[in-house]
Amino acid sequence: VDLRCEYFLEPLGIDTSQPRLGWRLEATSDGMRDLSQSAYQILVATNAHSLDAGATDLWDSGKIESSEQLHVEYQGKPLSSGHRCLWKVRVWDQGGKPSMWSHVSSWEMGLLEPSDWLGGWLGDGESEPA
Repeated sequence: VDLRCEYFLEPLGIDTSQPRLGWRLEATSDGMRDLSQSAYQILVATNAHSLDAGATDLWDSGKIESSEQLHVEYQGKPLSSGHRCLWKVRVWDQGGKPSMWSHVSSWEMGLLEPSDWLGGWLGDGESEPA
């Protein structure tokens, strides 16, 4: 499973409060090539131990009946600048059989509000900014 956030693997500096998640299914044997996704569940947490135990403090999508694997918008608790999010997904096949959970991936939020920027602009003191 190729877990992505805003098209990137484990990105830093995500600048939207509702990032889009996605994954790609991989057949582990020839007999699995005809399987298709009928549902998914996403867990998002701030703590890897909690996530490994199936607990979440940010978002549990619950089982969503959908074949969607791209542009799944985060719908959990509000995220703030610099927030690190850990996530994993599992899917159900067309027969209703759930997969194992994916490996854990992550993303880190960028600075979302102008007030989050603490540094000043760098310059030579002579030029006016464009």
